[in-house]
Amino acid sequence: MTPSTPPGTVFAPAAAESSLDTETSGDTGFGQDIADFPDTSASTQIIGQVFADKYEVLEKLGEGGVGTVYKARHVHLDKFVALKVLRAERASSDAVRRFQHEAKVVSSLLHPNIVNVQDFGITQSGKPYMVMDLLEGVPLSTLQKSGKLSVQRLARIFRQVCDALAYAHDKSIVHRDIKPGNILIFTDEDGLDHVTVVDFGLAKILSSTEQEGGQLTRTGDVFGTPSYMSPEQCLGRLVDSRADIYSLGCVMYEAYAGELPFRSESVFELVAKQISETPPKSITARLYLTDSSLK
Repeated sequence: MTPSTPPGTVFAPAAAESSLDTETSGDTGFGQDIADFPDTSASTQIIGQVFADKYEVLEKLGEGGVGTVYKARHVHLDKFVALKVLRAERASSDAVRRFQHEAKVVSSLLHPNIVNVQDFGITQSGKPYMVMDLLEGVPLSTLQKSGKLSVQRLARIFRQVCDALAYAHDKSIVHRDIKPGNILIFTDEDGLDHVTVVDFGLAKILSSTEQEGGQLTRTGDVFGTPSYMSPEQCLGRLVDSRADIYSLGCVMYEAYAGELPFRSESVFELVAKQISETPPKSITARLYLTDSSLK
């Protein structure tokens, strides 16, 4: 039996719209690379091959800060999945720990609005990978460009994002990279939107900052996407759930106002604005919601 591909299937976060939308990390020491693909075309070399003895790699879906995501098929279960493999140039010992940390974090979160991790492992050649649900939907960033997001629809979408974050925060987990590209929306046959928060690659467990004697995140490290980062993230300080709330506020501002609260051609200037300035009061009348518009 040959499985069919669900229409509109998307998993990887959307490609960055500009250099300011890329993830930023203060950890620049990648260390010794783990044995991986031999050249720069590595991310496509495994397409058509069976990975980890059970996942047939079908196509590349996208790349994030540390991993490449593929559409794959479990050869024994005949089931489509999203396969995320750590990129060779990011495969330092710290990166491998963070990658494994992401898998553990997401697998502990059982919520209808949070992506589900099915499997995690390291191949014999040393390639860390995780397997997640292959999601149907498109990123919020794509829907924003379409201009088809009413105030009412956005309110329903953000309610689900808030539910997901509230659940994660109750588990003492902070996402640390909330942005439109990490919010996937699938619209069913009845026109109802179903939201999934993805990419917990930068997530932090507040109650556990050390593993095996080493900190996964240290004061001074900077992680996130500058356009949506909280002031404490920009300063490399320790963060809590309020960082996610700030980032979601930036996402909501952009969705409703049609522009980011802060803009700059320079990452450094943008970070400085996040730290010291107040968002301009340029939001239009579409932000003045009535009770009926939120139903």
